[in-house]
Amino acid sequence: MTRGSAMRGEAMRRNWVRLDNASNIFLAARSDSDPKVFRISAEMDHDVDPALLQEALDATYDRYPLYHAVLRRGVFWYYLQDSDLRPRVTGEVQYTCAPIYQADRRTLLFRVMHHRQRIILEIFHALSDGTGALWFLTDLVTGYARLAYPDEQGSADAPGAQPGSTAELDEQSGGSQAGESAEPAHGLVADSFAHYFRRRRRDEAPATESDFSDDPATKKQDAAERPAATERPDVAGKPDAAEQPDAAGKADAAERPDATEQPDAAGNPDATERRAGPAPGVRRRIGRVLRLPEKLHLPEKKVYRVPGTRTPDNRTRAVELTMPAKDILDLARAEGVPLTMFLTALFFEAIRLSAGDLGTARTLSASAPVNLRQFFPSTSPRNFFATVRVDHTYESEDEVRRGSESADSIPRDRDRDRNRASPTATNTTAAGPDHSIPDHSIPDRTSPDHAIPDHTSTDDVGTIGRQLNAQFGPKVTPEALEKTLRRFIRLEGMLILRVIPRPLKDVILKLINWGNNRGLSIAVSNLGRVSLPEPAESHVRRMLFHVSAARPQICVMSHAGTLAVSFTSPFVETDHITQFARLLTARGVAVTVAAARVTEGELAEVSA
Repeated sequence: MTRGSAMRGEAMRRNWVRLDNASNIFLAARSDSDPKVFRISAEMDHDVDPALLQEALDATYDRYPLYHAVLRRGVFWYYLQDSDLRPRVTGEVQYTCAPIYQADRRTLLFRVMHHRQRIILEIFHALSDGTGALWFLTDLVTGYARLAYPDEQGSADAPGAQPGSTAELDEQSGGSQAGESAEPAHGLVADSFAHYFRRRRRDEAPATESDFSDDPATKKQDAAERPAATERPDVAGKPDAAEQPDAAGKADAAERPDATEQPDAAGNPDATERRAGPAPGVRRRIGRVLRLPEKLHLPEKKVYRVPGTRTPDNRTRAVELTMPAKDILDLARAEGVPLTMFLTALFFEAIRLSAGDLGTARTLSASAPVNLRQFFPSTSPRNFFATVRVDHTYESEDEVRRGSESADSIPRDRDRDRNRASPTATNTTAAGPDHSIPDHSIPDRTSPDHAIPDHTSTDDVGTIGRQLNAQFGPKVTPEALEKTLRRFIRLEGMLILRVIPRPLKDVILKLINWGNNRGLSIAVSNLGRVSLPEPAESHVRRMLFHVSAARPQICVMSHAGTLAVSFTSPFVETDHITQFARLLTARGVAVTVAAARVTEGELAEVSA
């Protein structure tokens, strides 16, 4: 081995980082039906040129060192390590969100594909979250468009993509303005969770946006404006709110800092007060771990879990609904509900209608991720989100009957919706290798058999949406999020957990994830409105978002006035999707539906 190669090998060994706070659960919780992969794609106005896409990928890849990483297994933790691997563009030959990470192979944790007019990015969730992936795809699609249309170059000062902007389309998703932040190289080592939520010394100033910026001018300006440590306000003591998906149930397990994280009491007059309570020790730390199952966030009411038949080869069932963004926003505004909570309320109602009878489990619960970058600035594409849970309990049939008798004279919005003329849903061919289901029709919403049933006002979509939003709002304040996340970070840093071997940690996290899943009916994820730099903006017709799912889920994003709502599920049944589309068409929204084939019979039609 030469001296140069030895030095490069040493540098490679040094360039590694332990998985961030939100990533460990993805390794433990992945399964054959939910490999923890998500997909973001851009549909162009022409068939994609693979050679130009490869050229754009090479340039984009060089700006994202994080995406060079491979996943390695240590004795105690997983970690990311830099690699010299290069990605290759391929045609789409697998089903959506097929597994990426393979423990016995050293491979990149993402792939770029093309199919007809679509540019597709799929990522293993332990590498990056939706916002980070959207930054990468934005740069990729923009680079491709500039190569494909060299005469249509936009201004050098044109704004970049705005994944998850703060516009109405993603009020609940918690987006962040990307702007030019997608252009600098995004490093491997920026762990935003540790940066913002790990206990800081009293004399240490709070984090600022420049800590994640590569611009020297920004760093200099922030250094001058950084407040003194004594001016740093304490976190408001609001009730715990957000449940970290990978931390589900763990946030409450650490009621006070671990002894190993306490500052030295010498010369610190406040140290004794902060250490009030039982003396820290092994017994107390072990007790916390043993009490962890009691701290899991399990709902007080029995939660309805959507049943279904799993797909034969565990592939994700994906159905795409496309509609005008303005129409659905008008409906949400009319109910005084942000879009994400309005769609969640519609999803709840679709589940209830497709179930027929919820039985004794009348509570529907949903999880929704929140992009933490809107509260804690970061340009790191690594995972940086929390998950919040909301729920609604439907009235029993007796309660509905009593409510109907007392409300017969009160006009309801549903009566007006049923009488409103509206287009029916349209079926199209899905742009994917599995093609579409030919008979995926949605019956006429004016048919008596498919009329929207009456309910009391407590169970109509608008009221449900407002109730969900009332739960959601207090949970996504910076103070509530920081309090919960700091507790989770303290738990992760406990000595007793640090010394547990990784395989046992995986078992513990898997059990925690299992307990968390039992309290969930559905999941909702909204990446928000996306604007692209020219010439990409003019040549991208729509953007779509899929997530492999352990339960029925909707994934939402909007571009150029078109809202795409993608349903993903581990089950073959689509009754809840049909009901969701009926609810929209009954309210005057034109819906286009595309579905991929997943069952043996559907796939046999393709090969016949």
